[in-house]
Amino acid sequence: MSVALYIVAKKKLKDVDLFVNGKAVGHANELELDKLCAAAGVPSLMDFVSQDPDELEDFLEDEGIEGELPKEEWFEAEAGLSLVRPLIAHLKENPTAIEASDAILSDLIEYETVLVVLAQKKSKWHFAIDF
Repeated sequence: MSVALYIVAKKKLKDVDLFVNGKAVGHANELELDKLCAAAGVPSLMDFVSQDPDELEDFLEDEGIEGELPKEEWFEAEAGLSLVRPLIAHLKENPTAIEASDAILSDLIEYETVLVVLAQKKSKWHFAIDF
């Protein structure tokens, strides 16, 4: 299975490449990621995950799961930069802080690049999970 954590922009932006690999973060142990975030003094990456309720409903129906779905949440790009930049700095200073740190660092740098563009374009965002 190829799990990835990627960025979704609220605005439809022409000529803006939002692609991020996100697979290293997607495959990382969530508890270890949370420890990394705590060590860097930032909230969990998972606090910024949201999904379109219609897309999530289709997925859950296919899995035989029912229930009320949360509304899609959007975050300011600056909040994302305040999240990823300390993580990048922490991993550069502590390269053994988490398994596959080089690949995770690469994902974080890609997130930063996209979030800088979203900040310039004044677009909100959230992470989504690709299963």
